Amino acid sequence: MQSLVPMVSGGFSDRYGYKKTIVASVLLTVTGYSVMGTQHSFAGFMAGCLVLAFGTAIFKPGIQGTLAQSMSKRNSSVGWGLFYWLVNVGAMIGPFYAAFMRGKGWPYVFFGSAVVISFNLPMLLTYKEEDSGADKNKKLDRVIVDTVLNFFGNPKLMLVVALFSGFWMMLYQLWDLMPNFYTDWVDSLHFVKDNSWLPSNWINAKDLRGPELKQEIALNINSFLVVAFVIPMSFLVARVRVMTSITIGVLIATIGTIIYGTSPSLYVCALGIVFFSVGEMLTGPKKSEYFSLIAPKGKKALYHLGYVNIPIAIGQGVGAKNRRVAVRHVRREGDALAPLPRREDQLRSGPRVER
Repeated sequence: MQSLVPMVSGGFSDRYGYKKTIVASVLLTVTGYSVMGTQHSFAGFMAGCLVLAFGTAIFKPGIQGTLAQSMSKRNSSVGWGLFYWLVNVGAMIGPFYAAFMRGKGWPYVFFGSAVVISFNLPMLLTYKEEDSGADKNKKLDRVIVDTVLNFFGNPKLMLVVALFSGFWMMLYQLWDLMPNFYTDWVDSLHFVKDNSWLPSNWINAKDLRGPELKQEIALNINSFLVVAFVIPMSFLVARVRVMTSITIGVLIATIGTIIYGTSPSLYVCALGIVFFSVGEMLTGPKKSEYFSLIAPKGKKALYHLGYVNIPIAIGQGVGAKNRRVAVRHVRREGDALAPLPRREDQLRSGPRVER
């Protein structure tokens, strides 16, 4: 939902105004988090997730449509780099905030997130609406039809979407598969023992294998590197052709993906994430820049946060399917990367033997 809804909501943002869609998004997102914090059934929690996903889906076109209208070809590289930096500041702070709130209880995580999101409402009082240039008299059904026809009638756009789908499939392996891979295979016990200064809320002391570094902290290397280096990187590649930067970035990200999946060593995993992060910094902002530059007047939000989400949906969906197949194969056939004992296995087999 989070990736497919913007295919249509991007056109709505151009038609009805960016500020209105941002307000609606914030209200829906706060509602979604609040529902998730109060529900104990699967159906109720899932309903909250869907409301949250819908809210975040319509948030993107309003924000990035505004940015696309505000930047030119001359400053778009650095501008999207700054935006990508800001997104990753939130991604870097989020795990620490969530870990702190989780210590108080899971409802605090969701209600705390709702409070943070609601801070957008007073800030919108300073927001100056950007004219999208779209036809403000177009009817709702016409917006939907034109959104679909514009995509399937543009072979170049369809090709670009197909190419970006591969990159997003890799990116979601880091976000979705790596937490499971890290938990099952990566051993951080010796790292934790050698670094007694680590805060206690960074450590999973209840793991029966011994004290382990929480996966959300370890994988936060990615966000930290992006925050630290994406702006300088954007300056360096400002004069590099967009597709050249994207191609180099995808190749480096591919190398990183291979590295972090080859060893149970925490240090090898970290090295792979470093490579991947460099590739992401070369690709992510330039992807946004590319869609912004090819978007016709009046279709900035539609292109930038409508069509740009199609490869995200494809990459996430195909990646999830491949991920399930690969994990089942490894666990069925056996592998040099035999998974470390998981909690349920340890409860059956007794205490962990020190390696």
